[in-house]
Amino acid sequence: MPDTSMTLEEMRQFVRNHFEEFVNRKNIDIGDVNFAPEFVDHGADVPPGLPPGPQGAKPYVGGAPKRFPTCA
Repeated sequence: MPDTSMTLEEMRQFVRNHFEEFVNRKNIDIGDVNFAPEFVDHGADVPPGLPPGPQGAKPYVGGAPKRFPTCA
C-alpha cells in the first residue's frame, strides 16, 4: 500500500470529492489529477484491453451515460 500522509477522514473526503466530480458532474478530466499512471480498474463490467491510468478510466466512465441513459 502506498504511504500517504492523509488521515482517514481526508481519504474519505478525497473519495467523495472524486466521485462527485468524476461521476456525478461528469468531469472526466479530474481523472488526469486523481488517477495514478498505473491505475487499473478491476470492475466486473470493465471491457478488456483498456490502458492503465487516466487513459483507460476516462473514456470508460465518460461513456457510462450512453450505456445507462436513464442515469444521465
